[in-house]
Amino acid sequence: MYLQYINPTLQYVNPTSAATINDAVSVPSTEPNNIAAPRLVDQNGDCGHALGVVSQPLQEEPRWESAPRVVPSMDAVVKVFCVHTAPNFSLPWQRKKQYSSSSSGFVIGGRRVLTNAHSVDHHTQVKLKKRGSDTKYLATVLAIGTECDIAMLTVSDDEFWEGISPVKFGCLPALQDAVTVVGYPIGGDTISVTSGVVSRMEILSYVHGSTELLGMQIDAAINSGNSGGPAFNDKGKCVGIAFQSS
Repeated sequence: MYLQYINPTLQYVNPTSAATINDAVSVPSTEPNNIAAPRLVDQNGDCGHALGVVSQPLQEEPRWESAPRVVPSMDAVVKVFCVHTAPNFSLPWQRKKQYSSSSSGFVIGGRRVLTNAHSVDHHTQVKLKKRGSDTKYLATVLAIGTECDIAMLTVSDDEFWEGISPVKFGCLPALQDAVTVVGYPIGGDTISVTSGVVSRMEILSYVHGSTELLGMQIDAAINSGNSGGPAFNDKGKCVGIAFQSS
C-alpha cells in the first residue's frame, strides 16, 4: 500500500551533572556523610591543613526512554459517499451510467475535509458521515488536484463540525517508523485501524494523475475504501494519505 506525503521517537535523558570538585581530593557519595578528613604531615613532622571533603552524587548512566504513543483522533476521520457520472466521449450529448462508491477522508483546519481526487472524480453528489452517526451530510467539492490525487471538501451544515478536532500534520517519517492507517474499508460500516511501518520511500507513479511524485510504501493491511484515509505517526499527527495499492 502506498501513502502520499502530506524523528525518532526516542528521547535522550541527560545524566545528572556532577558536582564541582574543590581542592585536590573528592570522595564520591550519594549522601553528604561526614567523613574524617585526612591530614598531611610534612618532612619536619608538622601537620598541615586538612584536605576538604566534597560530597558528589554518583553519575547515572545515560538511558533511553521511549516516548509515549499518542492515540490519533478517530472522530476526525469520516466516510465519504459519492455518486459518479462519467462523461461519454463517444456520445458527448449524454453521460454514462451512474455508479456509487465509498471512501475515507479526514477533517483539517478551516472547516475543510481532505480525501482522494479519484474518490470524487466526476461527482454528481458527495455526502459525508461521521464516526458513530447515521446522518449523511451533503458536501461541496472545493478543489480537486488530479495530479497529486487530493480533493478538498467542505460541509455547510454547522452540526457536522460539532465535536470534531482537526487533524494536525507531522514531519516526513523515516524508514521503519511506525504508522497507523485509519479509514472505512469496504465490508463494514465501522472505522478500521491497521498498523505497520514505512518500508520504502521514493518517487513513484500516481495512477490517477499519471504523474510521478513522492510516496511511501507501508506494510499495513489496507483494503479498498481506505483511500483518502490518514496515516498517523506515534505522535498522533498525519504523515500521509492512503491512495493506491501496490
